[in-house]
Amino acid sequence: MYSAADRALEGAESPSAAADARFGLACQAILLAATAAMLASGNRPIASEPGYHQLLIRALTRTAGVEPRRVQVLEAFRLARIRADYFGESVSDAVAAESVEEARDLLAQVRAWIDENRASA
Repeated sequence: MYSAADRALEGAESPSAAADARFGLACQAILLAATAAMLASGNRPIASEPGYHQLLIRALTRTAGVEPRRVQVLEAFRLARIRADYFGESVSDAVAAESVEEARDLLAQVRAWIDENRASA
């Protein structure tokens, strides 16, 4: 899971990629980090169920100790990705850059949380 998130984040950090591509890859890295946290917490949500991505993001407060305010930011990115993917809304360079930073920070937090909780288990 980490390697896929790392690849997505690497692509999101590419300065030659368009803002919407960087944003989409950052969102993918966020979802992969949230999935890793969910699985590490012992939960196995069904990916084919409606609301799966929303569940992964909103559960981060319990699965990886992410602050509720930060979860709201990640949820806003999820909704913006839906608007970009399905309605063609554009993504600004600033939003793309913020999403990459959040993805990088979330992945580091999830890794640390999983390492810490494996050590104490």
